[in-house]
Amino acid sequence: MFVEASRFMTLWQQEPGFQYRQFLEEPPFTWLADPKLTEAAAQCRDSARMPVPLPQVQCLRHMAERVQDVRRLRRRPQDLQGAQTYRFAVVDKGAHHLIWMLAQGVPVFPVECDVTQAFRLHQAAGLPGTEPSTMPELMQRYRSAG
Repeated sequence: MFVEASRFMTLWQQEPGFQYRQFLEEPPFTWLADPKLTEAAAQCRDSARMPVPLPQVQCLRHMAERVQDVRRLRRRPQDLQGAQTYRFAVVDKGAHHLIWMLAQGVPVFPVECDVTQAFRLHQAAGLPGTEPSTMPELMQRYRSAG
């Protein structure tokens, strides 16, 4: 699916223990000095010849301390309504490619996620006017556009 960079970044920064915070605290042009991003940049620049895999992401829900006993929550789902919850994104693979795209100012980019999380991710960060697609559907559109 295609996500808006700004909305996805907001979602990604909500990840508990977000490990890429140092990139976000500095201006994007300084990110490119990181050796992993230098490698990602080279791969992205050559993507017309050798496509780069899509970043693999998850869209999860964090529940605050108030809901600690999940078994109780299953018995009394109404307890969830009073809990402080929020959605966040996790990047499982392709974080450095994603950061490189953000450093280039890409406003929209494609990501891959499990079908069970696609509609949640689309609701939280998806490009308006689009719907989540399977990889074969996405490839079909790409081939017919080219």
